[in-house]
Order: sequence, then structure tokens, then C-alpha cells
Amino acid sequence: MKKKSKLIVVSIILNLFLLFSFWYFVQSKKDGMITGNYFNGNLKFRHSYKDGKKHGICEKYDKNGSLIWKGHYEDGILLTEEFFKGNLPERKKLYGEEGNLEIDVSYGKGAKTYYGSGELSSEAMHGDGASSVMKTYYKDGGLQSEIEVLGEGIQNIRQYDRGGDLISDNQLSLEEYNLEEFNVEMQQAFEQMEQIRQQKLKQYGVEE
Repeated sequence: MKKKSKLIVVSIILNLFLLFSFWYFVQSKKDGMITGNYFNGNLKFRHSYKDGKKHGICEKYDKNGSLIWKGHYEDGILLTEEFFKGNLPERKKLYGEEGNLEIDVSYGKGAKTYYGSGELSSEAMHGDGASSVMKTYYKDGGLQSEIEVLGEGIQNIRQYDRGGDLISDNQLSLEEYNLEEFNVEMQQAFEQMEQIRQQKLKQYGVEE
């Protein structure tokens, strides 16, 4: 009886090994565009492969045929991914060469940037009306600075040391602060971020 049980166990292990070997063989042979469909015939996914690894543009669709996800791979490493709702982009992420998240943008809501080691570096959040908040962080996660722009034109600018203590707190109204100069500075900062993003996309060979 015990001998029979051992034979059953060995048989199961052998079958699992053969199944895994077959799966690995199929995966390693993938090359070109691979597609899959829902039972209703609509396209479910479209993935590009090279030498068994995802390479190029990959897409996923819902049952109604609407695009819900689009990613760009380089030799199996995800470089960018974009999420859609009703075929309209909602969110986009940009990754580094090692697969670490660098930029995370939620359209109409805000954006986040990350250090190369994965810690949050900065974030910009859009609130109600014209209000928005921008924050920067030390690498250990501590808040470094915070700029709050309220709808009525009040700017709260705070800075913190590495211990979390407030070292400066300025509240400036439109009468005290050159809002036009502030907008120019902010526009320049966003343009610099966009230039960095475009350079990385060009570096990775990503077409938007």
C-alpha cells in the first residue's frame, strides 16, 4: 500500500515537471505578436514578443473592445504603462531601466516622482477649483517642502528639516507676491520635467 502511494506521488511530481517543461518551452518560443480573444470574439489582449520576452507594445481590452491598458516593454522589462477608461487615458507610469517606478501621472489629479531606489521624491496634487499642493520629500520619506496654492490666491510655503521640524512658514497674498512671476517659475519647472520625460522616452525608444 505504501509502495503504491509512493508511486502515485512520484507520478504526480513527474507530470508536474513535464507540464512545467512544456510551458517553459512554449514561453521561450514566443516571437512576434500574440493575441487573445473573449468568447464574444472581441480582442482581449495583444502582446509583442521577442525571443520569449515581451518586447514592444502590449495592449489589453475589455469585453466591449475598449482599450484599458497599454505598455511598452524592452527585453521583458516594462518601461511605460498607461491606463484607459472609455478609450481615454487616465494614468501613466514611467519606469527606469531596472524596472523601478520613476514618474506616476494621474491626468487631472496630479503627479508623483520617485528616487531611483523607489522612495517618493515629489508630488503635485490638484484640489478643488484653482487650488493645488506641491510637496517634496527627503530620501528617508520625511517632508522637505510644501507649497499650497489656494483658489483665492494665497500661497503657503513651508520648509522642514530632516527631523521634521518646521524651519520656515510663509503665507503670501496676491498683493504681497508676484503671481505672474510665480506662474512663470512653475511653468519653467513643468517644462523641465516634460523635457526629462521626453528624453527618457527617446532613450527607451518609446512612441506615444
